[in-house]
Amino acid sequence: MNAFLELKAATEHESLAKLRNRPFAFLGVLSFEDRCVAVANILKREGLSPTQACVTSYQTRAVPEDLDSVLRARNFGLFALDLSCEGCRQSCPLSPYSWNALREQMLGLLFKWKDLDLLIDITCMTRIHLFVLSSLIANGELPHERVTFVYTSPQSYNVDGNDSLGWRDTILVPIGKNRVFRREGHARGIVLAGHDSERIGVALCELEPASGVLLFANTPRRPDFLQRSREVIRPISKRLLTLRMPRQKENVIQGMYDSWLEGVVDIADFEELSRHLLPQIEDARKDKGPIILFPFGPKSLSMACGIVLASTPDINSWAIYPIPDGYPVSYSSGISKIHFFAVAPRN
Repeated sequence: MNAFLELKAATEHESLAKLRNRPFAFLGVLSFEDRCVAVANILKREGLSPTQACVTSYQTRAVPEDLDSVLRARNFGLFALDLSCEGCRQSCPLSPYSWNALREQMLGLLFKWKDLDLLIDITCMTRIHLFVLSSLIANGELPHERVTFVYTSPQSYNVDGNDSLGWRDTILVPIGKNRVFRREGHARGIVLAGHDSERIGVALCELEPASGVLLFANTPRRPDFLQRSREVIRPISKRLLTLRMPRQKENVIQGMYDSWLEGVVDIADFEELSRHLLPQIEDARKDKGPIILFPFGPKSLSMACGIVLASTPDINSWAIYPIPDGYPVSYSSGISKIHFFAVAPRN
């Protein structure tokens, strides 16, 4: 197992320079969202063509369904045009919340692409599949030196509580190798707040840790994103900040309790993320309790948390994730910024 890894921000220039120097393969996810083809467009602009490419599609329901079909067909056409490689193909649809489905696909692709570097676009991947990638990296099955990750933030989110199509289920997913769920009363939460308060509320109804950290994502030049997140999460944050968790019997006697903390992290500032994350890991290690991740903010932060937790083998870490009945095709619009990341040993 690779020990103590973390995500590192990289510039567009250095990331594209790396791709110029070695043949590479591309893996992306087809969606109705505009931003799913942003990276392919950059590759075309820079004259970069992958040797192989696989565009994964999901068995998800989006409404209205006729518009969803039109947008996905349009976007795959743009993928095929912009990537301009003979090996570009669309994979058979995957279950978006199946751990084994993506794991088996990735292992098959890694065998075929063993001599290639990898450019993996996580923009439209489900959080569950982000944690599959985190696990593969932590286990050494996906060599982190060969991988560049990319995430595209949209121009706007069009999320409203009235847009909810309901919830089909809530799943608890192991992030690391330690897959025994125990000492739930000593669980510590890491909430990555997004713009959907209903989903966080559904997750906390299943499991509500009495201590942890609530993190809001800050997108540079878009203070409205942070403001919106704070507004919709305010009732939840007020409740969490009232909770207290006794750690040991002697702490209770002394009136010492742990509580929830709150912080703000830029969507690509993984050093700041670690400053919030590592104390929670250390306290969980002392208490022998689990870390519960609520991954609802930008996927760059979810991926960063997944890699840190998956590469910390003595910590029992899980993610809790409500599965929606479907998505509105208006979920997001436009393209704001493309972020590149690499994985490196933790300092």
